[in-house]
Amino acid sequence: MSEFLAATAIIAPDAPDTADQLAKVAAGSIIAEIENDQQELVANGWTQEGTPVVDSLSIVSNDATASPPSAVVQACIDSSAVVTFDSDGKPLAGPGDAKPDRALNIFKLQHDGTSWRVTARSFPNDTTC
Repeated sequence: MSEFLAATAIIAPDAPDTADQLAKVAAGSIIAEIENDQQELVANGWTQEGTPVVDSLSIVSNDATASPPSAVVQACIDSSAVVTFDSDGKPLAGPGDAKPDRALNIFKLQHDGTSWRVTARSFPNDTTC
């Protein structure tokens, strides 16, 4: 998960090869989701700095007999080091603004024979962690 978060954090919003850059850590619908996030940044003239980190992680399910093997994990992601800047370079959230720094994410993973890759992300009804 840490490699996935680090890889997504360094992709330039206007990168034409997002899928290629994420090929070692992601596959499937998560790539389109990340590309959509990047398009939103570009469309608004925003930039981001910082890397989210995995605060905790638990395996919800694991099916080693599936083809390919799959797993679902729930991860508490700490985004306190991530700052989004507007087109003028000013942070979108100012000091004292309420923004959730940590949130539960549910990730689906598949094993490609060599490593696990994130394929999808969703959120529980209560994202508190």
